[in-house]
Amino acid sequence: MNDDTAMKPYQVYAQQFVERTPYCGLFLDCGLGKALDNETIIPTPNGFQKLGSLLPGDTVFDMNGKQQTIQAVFRHSQKTAYRITLADSRSFIACDEHLIVFFTENDRRLQVKPLKDIMEMPRPIYLPNCGAIRYGRDKIVNKSPGEQAQIILNLKPGDKLPDSILQQFTPIRQKIFNRLLRQSLPYNNEKTVRMLPMPCKQVAQEAAKLFWSLGYNASPHNDKLIFWTDINDGRVCQSITSIEPVEPRDMTCLTVNGPTKTFLIDNYVVTHNTRITLEALMRLNPKQHVLVIAPKTIARSSWLNEIKKWGMPLRTKSLVVDEKDRLLTRKKRLALYD
Repeated sequence: MNDDTAMKPYQVYAQQFVERTPYCGLFLDCGLGKALDNETIIPTPNGFQKLGSLLPGDTVFDMNGKQQTIQAVFRHSQKTAYRITLADSRSFIACDEHLIVFFTENDRRLQVKPLKDIMEMPRPIYLPNCGAIRYGRDKIVNKSPGEQAQIILNLKPGDKLPDSILQQFTPIRQKIFNRLLRQSLPYNNEKTVRMLPMPCKQVAQEAAKLFWSLGYNASPHNDKLIFWTDINDGRVCQSITSIEPVEPRDMTCLTVNGPTKTFLIDNYVVTHNTRITLEALMRLNPKQHVLVIAPKTIARSSWLNEIKKWGMPLRTKSLVVDEKDRLLTRKKRLALYD
């Protein structure tokens, strides 16, 4: 099994307690770790929202651009915080236990580790790009792709890229990209690298949002926006350039459904759920049955999906639903206890 997380102090305590105390119960807080700043902007099908305002049942996007439902939300007060900055100027704030999805120069497979482990690793470390964000057909504005491309080219210092452009049906955003490509210039004689003149870096950052929403690499500069026309190129943009401590702050972590267990944050950066509790259970290797009590949505899907995803040799029996995911009656639940 791929061991991407270390046991936390509370998990070590729990393991030792269970080992020396038969027939015991443990009641631990949910949502430990994987926390981001409450002010983090999250792209959703209903517009951009602050992380701290999201609730179970709300919808976010995963790393493939697909819509996924939030199953649980956990709040944390005044956690130690770090700002992670990428080479393309994107940044976000997380606690040191937050799980980072990454790959390295020598190993292109996606890995997941806590930020505190990332801080000890040699650079470069790259974060993956997301897939094209899949907004619905209802997200179409009454302007042609050419007109919307011109809006981007006409941005002035202090202007913001209209949300209506970023939240459009994906094929329309791709057509806007194609219009911008036609007006771009070669850069450094590289076949897949192009450049758009920009009045300042702030405007270049606003324009880059369209490229990031489609999964392309783009790098804002003081007088230009450099971008790669092949989504497999330009990984230098995704590299972590700094991890710096900032003031402690209130944070939130999410549990979302979907096979990748990822969700997108500000400027379409990919981040991850956690599986720390399962790792602790694997290390505990109990000789008897273990009763897991969790919110219904977590019990019905997250635990089972995570066990299957990571190939954990754990056998499970749900006391909530049957094999067809139908809610059990109280009588049937009681029968399972026997």
